[in-house]
Amino acid sequence: MKSVRCAIWGKEGSGKSTMALTFPKPISHFDIDVGGYDRAIWRIDEADIKSTSYAIPIQKEKLMGASKEGAGTTIRFPRQVVGQKELWQRIVTDYIRDCQNPKIKTIIIDSATQLWFICHQGKLQEKQEIQLSKGMKVEDDRFREKLQPVEYPNDRMRDLIYAAKGYDKNLVVTHYPRNIYKERFGSNGKVVTFKSDDIEPDGFKDTSKLVDVVFWTYTEIDSSTKKVLGRAKITIKCGIPGLGMTAVGLELPSPTYEGIIQAKEAMEG
Repeated sequence: MKSVRCAIWGKEGSGKSTMALTFPKPISHFDIDVGGYDRAIWRIDEADIKSTSYAIPIQKEKLMGASKEGAGTTIRFPRQVVGQKELWQRIVTDYIRDCQNPKIKTIIIDSATQLWFICHQGKLQEKQEIQLSKGMKVEDDRFREKLQPVEYPNDRMRDLIYAAKGYDKNLVVTHYPRNIYKERFGSNGKVVTFKSDDIEPDGFKDTSKLVDVVFWTYTEIDSSTKKVLGRAKITIKCGIPGLGMTAVGLELPSPTYEGIIQAKEAMEG
């Protein structure tokens, strides 16, 4: 099978990282949810897998907070974003290096939910630094605390996925789920927003459009052995030759890269 770009989403502990680590080696694993690799690797042969941790910088002031003067205590957090731009640049530099390395077959971003946060906050940090360079103070009412939708760094995430395709690498990005918010009319006749039971991958919204296939991982209890079994099925999209969109909803024989090949061979007859 040719190189494939895929997204794996599921709840915590559902086997996303474990499935990702079964892809062809050598593997470069970007451990952005620091600790995910350690939780998964005990099930996998660690040979030819390199995992690098990218811990999000801790701002001590945000952890401690600061109290305003006056009656009672009001906690306010520093508005300035620090370290996210540099972390994003480090990740991108290492990612492009791995794309250009002919020995590496698979790159894993674990998780892309967290990567989107870093990418987003890095862009906000750039905006804030421009304001500070012009003499604005952090306390100023016009100091940026969020990006406008038109400013979202969609192009940066898009280019990241395209790079793997351009260098013919397997790319696996893992995502957590998030609830989808919907609108309805309230009892007062006004439109209200509510959290529905529907879920979607959390992170860069166009990921499913840019990858070749999307998998949902989950676990279930074997009725006879009472063991917890990992499962994976194709959801949202499938553009792998031999499978195609008719495979959406198909459960893999096993939640592994080999399971993808087995499903492909079964559908091809």
